[in-house]
Order: sequence, then structure tokens, then C-alpha cells
Amino acid sequence: MIAKKKKEIIIIQCKRYGKDTIVHENTIHQLNSVVQFYISKNKKKDVKGILYTVNDNLDDEAREVLEYFELEHVVKIHPPNENYPLVKCNISDKKNSKEYIYHLPSKGMYDRIKIEPKKGECYVYTEAEAQELGFRKSFTCKRGS
Repeated sequence: MIAKKKKEIIIIQCKRYGKDTIVHENTIHQLNSVVQFYISKNKKKDVKGILYTVNDNLDDEAREVLEYFELEHVVKIHPPNENYPLVKCNISDKKNSKEYIYHLPSKGMYDRIKIEPKKGECYVYTEAEAQELGFRKSFTCKRGS
């Protein structure tokens, strides 16, 4: 997310990883790359980078890189909202056939999956609901990555 107010630019990266998922230094490098791009593009130094996470789960190297690049880390712990559907039901087109796959938060490709309701994709509350609609669990979810 890119927030602009007058001359200030704030680059915000949000990660809603599970408690057992560790944030590694590559996440910090990605954030810093965007910050450096905006510094270069706008020829100004007042660009700030902030990483928001729901758990304080950065590994030691990530903390070191965060400090080195002078980026901010904000932990915003909040109770899960039971009324918000988080399971993504995605339809993947593969050589004249379609795969109906559901993705869980904090697993595999979840962050990269964009839901397009016009294609029949949707968000649901539970895995059971996704399965009832004919979606199978993502292979990356089964491996637990």
C-alpha cells in the first residue's frame, strides 16, 4: 500500500501470517526495494517503509535487516473476525479445463490469488463450504507451507 500526504510517502506492507509462520529477511528486502524505488522516482528522502504484522514473528535476520534499512515494524494483534470470509475459492484455467481450488490465509499462494466474482470465484467462511461448492484444497495448503 502506498500512502501519500503532501510531500510524505509511506510504503506499507501488511502480512497476516499465522502464529507459526516466520517472517524472513526477503520480506524486508521487498519492502526496502519499493521504498528505494520511490526515493529514486520522486527524488526525495522523505519516504518511509512500515511492515505491519499480526504476530511478532520476525526471525533474527529479518529484524537485523529491518533495523539496517531503518524500516518500522508495527505489530497489530487483533482477534479474528469470525464474520469475515477468508477462504478464497479460485478457478484456475488449465489447457481447456478448469480447476476449482480453495486457498487458506497464510498458506502458499493465498496473497497472490485475486478473486474475480464474474468468473464464479468467491470468498467463503469454511473449508467445508468451499468443498460443498466443488473446490478442492490447494496442494500448498496440504503441505502446510
